[in-house]
Amino acid sequence: MKVLVLLLLSILAAHGRVVEYDLSISEQRWSPPGHPAARAITVNGGIPGPTIRFKVGDTARIRVHNKLRKETTSIHWHGLLLPNEQDGVPGVTTPPIEPGTTHTFEFPIIHSGTYWYHSHTALQEQIGVFGSIVIEPRSGEPVKADRDHVVVLSDWTRGSAEEIMRTLNRESEWYKFKKGSMQSLTGAAKAGALKEFWQRERSRMPAMDISDVAYDAFLANGRESTTIPGKPGETVRVRFINAAAATYFYLQSANGPLRIVAADGPDVQPIQVRRLLIGMAETYDLLVTIPKAGKWELRATAQDGSGHASLWFGEGGEHPAPDVPKPDNYRMDAHLMAAMDDMDSKPVTNAQALANEPARPLQGPAAPHHHPAGDRRHGALYLVLQWPDLCRGRRHPDQKGRSHPSGVHQRHHDAPSAASARPLLPDPCRPGKTVAAQTHDRSPPDGATHGGV
Repeated sequence: MKVLVLLLLSILAAHGRVVEYDLSISEQRWSPPGHPAARAITVNGGIPGPTIRFKVGDTARIRVHNKLRKETTSIHWHGLLLPNEQDGVPGVTTPPIEPGTTHTFEFPIIHSGTYWYHSHTALQEQIGVFGSIVIEPRSGEPVKADRDHVVVLSDWTRGSAEEIMRTLNRESEWYKFKKGSMQSLTGAAKAGALKEFWQRERSRMPAMDISDVAYDAFLANGRESTTIPGKPGETVRVRFINAAAATYFYLQSANGPLRIVAADGPDVQPIQVRRLLIGMAETYDLLVTIPKAGKWELRATAQDGSGHASLWFGEGGEHPAPDVPKPDNYRMDAHLMAAMDDMDSKPVTNAQALANEPARPLQGPAAPHHHPAGDRRHGALYLVLQWPDLCRGRRHPDQKGRSHPSGVHQRHHDAPSAASARPLLPDPCRPGKTVAAQTHDRSPPDGATHGGV
């Protein structure tokens, strides 16, 4: 089998062309139109980065220039079949790209479809390091269209990605408060869901929400609203890529059902759906016919109903897409709790089995760059942890000189005096022992206030 794959690659390389791109990763202030600028890391100065296009049989040669002053960077080619060392995941398959240096990727293009690229370093993808990949079959697309258009969906906030992570790690309810999805007794009464509300309260379970983060905008190609070019009657192949950090989108058109012709790259038997849910990192190709009269909306609505991005087709009077009903968070809690009640409640044993699993060293060109204690950059420690790391007695010092078990750091609300007031949970590292559960707060992220959004 390996011989056949190598033979195929050699045949494709012999008949293809070398297609070259330069991608420059740099920091700047950026925002979508109508919003204040915030720190971003961009590809070639924009969000999203440029679309890179190939045909099956080509050889891709892509130079990634790291113009950041202090940070390493990386680019992963999401969904592409390629040699392992070209995959772009730092510390796993490919060395990180150091500041001020250039890394050249070169690999054969062996399959068609819609894909994307993004950083695999720290939180760079969340603040702008992503873009689209379009690969056409050697003999042309089997589904004919008059035009081809890429739409990269994303979510955006003017708060920093590090602030978001700190807020999520302390299990704050600030984002629910900010976007109005907090559950309350009066809200449950208005929703006619008092029974479900009290069931959850008695279980001491935190209230559910579709999305953990409150975003300031949802974007299509870096804008909240954009018009897709085309003449009346033309068919446009729209390649959707969800590059959002934490948002599922519902796609729905004012112009009737959506026609899906490809999913996550490969072509599929064409199918029509009224509404399509696209998750993070997924891609779908749709066929859209430009209407003969009027301007018709294809809307990408955040799954939690907190906002949307709009695509418009045609010219003339506007025809908005129908609103997607907002989720009922109160009854969603009851539904999930009922599902948990139906589960087998036998003791979990796989945690201890994982704790006994030996750690495996990394192999390949990135291995020398890996350190078992993690990668400390800009005063932050990024770790890839396994159960053995969490459960063994080895200790790592933190920045203030204190020492804690591997990967476990005490936070301000974990004081021993408060532990007795919190419920106890099984400790996966010590069979028969318990550990105090986390608390919740509604405090805003660093630098945020309750007075504004």
